[in-house]
Amino acid sequence: MGIRATAVLFLGGCNLVFGVEPVPSTDALAASDAASCTPLLSNFDDFDTVRASPCSWGYLTQSSCAAVIENGVLAMTPDAAAPESVCICGTNSPLVFTSTFGTMVEVDQIGQKVGEYTQFSARDSAGSATWHIRYQPGNTALSFQRGMSSLGAVPWDPTLRWWRIRPDDAGTAVLGEVSADGKQWTQIAADAVTPPASIEMSFHEGTFLALPMPSTARLASINVCP
Repeated sequence: MGIRATAVLFLGGCNLVFGVEPVPSTDALAASDAASCTPLLSNFDDFDTVRASPCSWGYLTQSSCAAVIENGVLAMTPDAAAPESVCICGTNSPLVFTSTFGTMVEVDQIGQKVGEYTQFSARDSAGSATWHIRYQPGNTALSFQRGMSSLGAVPWDPTLRWWRIRPDDAGTAVLGEVSADGKQWTQIAADAVTPPASIEMSFHEGTFLALPMPSTARLASINVCP
């Protein structure tokens, strides 16, 4: 498996994080231990209600980027000719990190141009570890990583619209998973560490190059059972 590193500025965490982009192996797909979905009571959104301030239950960062709720999705569009632009929708209070849910998003559309990236992150509320499911056009892979460390990847498939990060059932690893329907899950990779008790999640759409016409990402839901 080859890797390619790119520097990306994540304003929500105020840190410069390097995304390690693996080239997926042919046997990257692995069956996940199935977990049911127990709905959350807070920190969720189906974007069916238009609000002047999207993500008001958490926070919204718009750095040279515009985010609006339209047609049941959160549309996030980086500004033209603006390198290191980013929209971030995330929680500002910890979520209990359980194997029956973890944290998940339903992704309707992401940026498809070289110089853009889409990332779903879960950060340990009490520590420094952060896990990411990340896609960057040009690499044709959806990767799972902890910080700068690549854990595995699967070939990019736009039908895999559900992304989830959660502890495994035994409480011995953090899993990155994808699904076409939010019910049958495929494991991207497992990080063999003790999962944190709580996390803070965020969804990022941004650029690291100045593009004349960036794509619009469309997020269909955050932490909503299918």
